[in-house]
Amino acid sequence: MNLRKLGPDVARLLRRQLYETSFLGMGIMAGPDLQAFLHSTRSPKAFVHCARRVSAHMLDLVTKQRGQQLVNGTALVGRLLRSALDVGVHIRVSTAVTDLTTDGTGRVAGVRAEGPDGAYTVTARRGVVLATGGFSRDVDRRRELFPRTPTGTNTGRSHRRPPPATASPSVNPSEVASTVQSRHRWRTALSRS
Repeated sequence: MNLRKLGPDVARLLRRQLYETSFLGMGIMAGPDLQAFLHSTRSPKAFVHCARRVSAHMLDLVTKQRGQQLVNGTALVGRLLRSALDVGVHIRVSTAVTDLTTDGTGRVAGVRAEGPDGAYTVTARRGVVLATGGFSRDVDRRRELFPRTPTGTNTGRSHRRPPPATASPSVNPSEVASTVQSRHRWRTALSRS
């Protein structure tokens, strides 16, 4: 997905490619793209492919200060973000949910949030979706739900270091988890899967 086609409003909101999954900020797609990079010194065709990709990326860095070719999860998030903006969804970044609000029946009716401009309440007519991406940063929750990783930082493949955090540093998943009080639902959902 080309970031130029998604627009400057998406570019302002979209995070850059993770350093661990990129070459100088250039994402490399699994499959033929990755194979070309792995064989660039053995195959003229692969070398040409890589030279084109790296040259275009360097030009993007000079002219746009970031890569414009989105791959893998970054491409997915960019396209979803474009679709959300097109239908009028208000995207709030650097904002933490501090509490859920409920109506008289106990139904979740909104959230209390705190962002760069201070605290505020958002009321929802149809529902609240919590998509914090914070599970990977919640060591206590991982330790509780995955008993074979007693430190909560093990990835299963390597017990030397924790997985990289993909959630925003401003999100405090422990606060969200304690507010939602959904530990029982998590255990039930995971035990059924």
